[in-house]
Amino acid sequence: MDNFNKQFSWQDRYFESVAGILGKVFFTRSSFVVDTEQATDLVVLQTEKMNTAIRLRKLNNYGNKYINEFTIRAKTKFNNKTEIHKILDGFADYGFYGWVCDETKIIKHWTIFSLNVFRKTFNEKNLQQRSILKNPDGSGFYVFNFDELPEDFIIKTNIRRMK
Repeated sequence: MDNFNKQFSWQDRYFESVAGILGKVFFTRSSFVVDTEQATDLVVLQTEKMNTAIRLRKLNNYGNKYINEFTIRAKTKFNNKTEIHKILDGFADYGFYGWVCDETKIIKHWTIFSLNVFRKTFNEKNLQQRSILKNPDGSGFYVFNFDELPEDFIIKTNIRRMK
């Protein structure tokens, strides 16, 4: 639990930055006509509740080596239910994956993606054919490349995709 609290505390420092990026993607300024004739200044582009899974990684540890990849926890030391199981069970609508430069405290690279599209592409059966990247602490992750998912998977990104 100490490792979870440490990681949660680190990621929580960037909550406002993540919310700001999501706001810029899912909110927009209204047009002049709508503003002046309908008293509307801000338009929400998504009208239903949006549940977003967030994962941030330290750019300093890897440089730009893995920015076209994202990981989802698939194993814990004690075999608890992980993020991949929760996602496949239908939880969370969107994912936010960001790379943080710890020196500047800025989320330098980020991608917002559709977990509904992810669920249409991956399931328990075809995930069993993938390798799990294991960590020394007993946890493990599936590694995905953004390019292996359909075009409509990515909602918005500031990463120039490298194929």
